[in-house]
Amino acid sequence: MCVSFFNLATRSTWNNFLELSAAWCSCKIILLSLGLFLVIECLGTILIVMGYRRIAWVVYLLHLLSSLLFLMGTYYFIKALL
Repeated sequence: MCVSFFNLATRSTWNNFLELSAAWCSCKIILLSLGLFLVIECLGTILIVMGYRRIAWVVYLLHLLSSLLFLMGTYYFIKALL
């Protein structure tokens, strides 16, 4: 069930104008990426405060995943509305 909003967002086509269900699912992907960004940021900050700097930098590299998820959600949002 968790993957269903990914499927709905990816099934939208460029031909359908204002496909609101796909746009809403794309917004969920964007919100998921922002939540993931905050979790990664908190975990990295906690690791730096505790003195685990090398592990913290590896955790901060996970921001790339969050950024890619955000870009994917934005692309599908634009695709659903145009």
